[in-house]
Amino acid sequence: MVEALCSTSVAPHDVAGRGEERRTKALADALPVLLSRVTRPGLRRRLLQQADDKQLAELAGQGVVVAADLPTILRTHRPTPGLVIGLARHTDQVDAAIGLLPGMHDTDLEDVVTYWDPNRHLYRPDAEPAPPIPPALFDAVLEHALTPLARLLKDPQHEEWQFAQRADLGLPHEFGEGAPWRILATCPDRWNDLVEHPAIGTAVQHLLLDQAEVEARRSRMMAANSSSLTGNTDDGPAEQLEPELALDTALLRACLPALCLPEMAGLPKPSVTVRHRLHHIANRVRHNPRLTDLAATELRAAADECVRRGRLLTPARNDDRKHRAVAIAEDLALLSANPTHLAKACALLATLEQPAVVSTPPSPRSPVTVAGAARQGFGGWQPSPASQEAVLPIDSRPGDDPPDNRAPSRGRGTASSVSAPFQDAFGGPRALRRPTMWPTSCRL
Repeated sequence: MVEALCSTSVAPHDVAGRGEERRTKALADALPVLLSRVTRPGLRRRLLQQADDKQLAELAGQGVVVAADLPTILRTHRPTPGLVIGLARHTDQVDAAIGLLPGMHDTDLEDVVTYWDPNRHLYRPDAEPAPPIPPALFDAVLEHALTPLARLLKDPQHEEWQFAQRADLGLPHEFGEGAPWRILATCPDRWNDLVEHPAIGTAVQHLLLDQAEVEARRSRMMAANSSSLTGNTDDGPAEQLEPELALDTALLRACLPALCLPEMAGLPKPSVTVRHRLHHIANRVRHNPRLTDLAATELRAAADECVRRGRLLTPARNDDRKHRAVAIAEDLALLSANPTHLAKACALLATLEQPAVVSTPPSPRSPVTVAGAARQGFGGWQPSPASQEAVLPIDSRPGDDPPDNRAPSRGRGTASSVSAPFQDAFGGPRALRRPTMWPTSCRL
């Protein structure tokens, strides 16, 4: 029976492939029972090779697929979050599930945490809660997710630092709000311990400084918008409460070693990398204003170092000089207390061109008003002097064909598509002009 279920259907007249479809469905229905009974390695290997990723995840959750089957499965399948979750639901299989994590993409690691609860989308009071994720599995997922950032911070020659050497980019994407941060955000109660972790503690500090308060502010805005949409607001004046901070003072102090990005101090191309470093430090202070009091000395020293090493106050000669000067001046006003540097930043701003209002002259082909409308007194509207000067005969527009060789046009506003009264009111078909905007009283 196993041989029949595992053999591909080759019916000669089965054009629609229904025989193969029935065989696949019968195999899927019988697979849990067959795997629980079959012990011969050859037959069990044959059955496991027929299952897809979803079936393997379900069978692992049922306890039918065990750690001993992983060598056979990994020959033809890659590790999936579902397989890891299915194995980890059994206490004796957690170590085998952790062994599948190396080499998985960070989004797959995130899915292990996200999809652990099968009832996460069921809003029923009688839904059975899922057991908590095993601490050993979560620690392993978090460590594997943060390891790339930890390696980047320890190696100044890492290839990912090349992002910071380009003016149009910034810091490497490991600093962003990707899967590592989303995994870390699920365990705020463990942040105080994770910042002291020997392997990933520095990476945790960087992510908390960059993302914690930003995420908290976003969550408050979404909650406020949801309350306003559902109408769950009090009519009376409510007392404005201080928003709850994502990082308390003790945790913020624990993150101070990573505040000024010391890993970027020796990167090549300082004129670019130092500017990114200064701007990133300033953004951290904007997100966490308490840092101006907790680390005033460190911030001023880092700002002075950035200005000297990157020669940031030297006037630039490229097209980006305006944006660069404004950004540097804003960052120094927030971080620096050096009067010389601040004075040079102000002088640099004074060298920029002052903004001016530019009036673009009308294009020769732009729609213009006609003098015929003024002669007829159409709707009581009179053209402005500028529009009177812009009147051009259709035949004399630059780039138009001569009247005799002009191809008939089917578009709106041509003489052939306008009624006779309309043509007479605007001076005849050869003096027709289309205004840029008609007043409401004379709009046709």
